[in-house]
Amino acid sequence: MRLVAVLLVLAAASCAGHHHEAPAVSRDGRAVLQDAYDGRLDRQWSCGSLRAAYARLPVGGPTYSPLPGLIGNAAGAACDEALDAVGKGAGRARVEALLGQPDRRPRCWLYRWTPRSDSAQDGARICFAGNRVSFVQVAVHG
Repeated sequence: MRLVAVLLVLAAASCAGHHHEAPAVSRDGRAVLQDAYDGRLDRQWSCGSLRAAYARLPVGGPTYSPLPGLIGNAAGAACDEALDAVGKGAGRARVEALLGQPDRRPRCWLYRWTPRSDSAQDGARICFAGNRVSFVQVAVHG
């Protein structure tokens, strides 16, 4: 009985420093931009939130803002991690919760994001049979 109690205490202590919060969600990305306004992200944002924020940034012309790099790098890391959690058999709602709104959808959903500095992965194509993932293809820039 004492051994069980000691093991439970050790298990609880080892988990104490590993609190994982669910990423914050901003469907339109506006809250991400507000968070990043000071040049850093104070919250952990979902892949879809970061992709939505990145899509809101101005395109073309010179930019002197650190926001594209900041948000792009965060999106690359969050989306790579989220894609790892998408597997064959996952439902459409799960995919959308992990990756956000797709850039294109009918049968296969297309996702694009800025690759992080240590990865060439910049998107994915996720196909469905009915409401379940049947195929995941990772996009890699060259």
